Amino acid sequence: MNVIDDIQHELEQYNTVSLDDLLQIELLNRKDTKFIFHINKLPGLLNELQPYYDVLRIDDYRMFNYESMYFDTKEYKLYHEHHKGKLNRYKVRYRRYIETDTCFFEIKFKSNTGRTIKKRIQDLFINTTIEGQGIEFIEQNTPYLAKNFEPKLLVFYKRITLASIERQERFTIDIGLDFFNFEQQAGWQELVIAEVKQDRIALASPVFRVFKDNKIRKMRMSKYCVGIVETDTKVKYNRFKPKLLTINKIVNAN
Repeated sequence: MNVIDDIQHELEQYNTVSLDDLLQIELLNRKDTKFIFHINKLPGLLNELQPYYDVLRIDDYRMFNYESMYFDTKEYKLYHEHHKGKLNRYKVRYRRYIETDTCFFEIKFKSNTGRTIKKRIQDLFINTTIEGQGIEFIEQNTPYLAKNFEPKLLVFYKRITLASIERQERFTIDIGLDFFNFEQQAGWQELVIAEVKQDRIALASPVFRVFKDNKIRKMRMSKYCVGIVETDTKVKYNRFKPKLLTINKIVNAN
């Protein structure tokens, strides 16, 4: 079996949770903790985590395809604010859930207390312009004008979503990342981005123990920002260099 088959096998050992049940712990206002590691470690980690989590299942799927399109200004204002470490920063994107054919226009806000606050409105499909209700949505929930945004990056990946059996916690696992800036393409098929989403950081979560035992470290990163760096050679990225070195070391480890 290849590693994807091994992952699927481990997921089949989990009890399942429905989308309706998962939405009870949607956590649109939350604390996030991210980990990155090589995909070859994922089957073993899933095996260790199985007693503590259920897996989202829709029809026969336990792994889902996501498509996100990020917007920014012509000068990459949102990217540069993240690069400078600015607090109270925003991301603007469409997200499409391919298996369920649903789509949302979203604003993610990272507060100066480290909380992630997400607001979204449903749409029929990903649009390359912000119009209609999207204009009002942007201008009511950010300090920016919708007319100044343009599409900058497409991100494709597969996601596994686990729901804690005992606490208000979700754990997402993203694999197979591909980036496309409408001219250049890049990707990390060997990288896993795992994220614990909690109302507040609870170190008693089994994830923290299992990952510590396996010497997997936390690392803050943005798919949008690293995707921009990987597809645009002209963008400034010196503050992201240590993260990119760590990522490349991981993906080239095996």
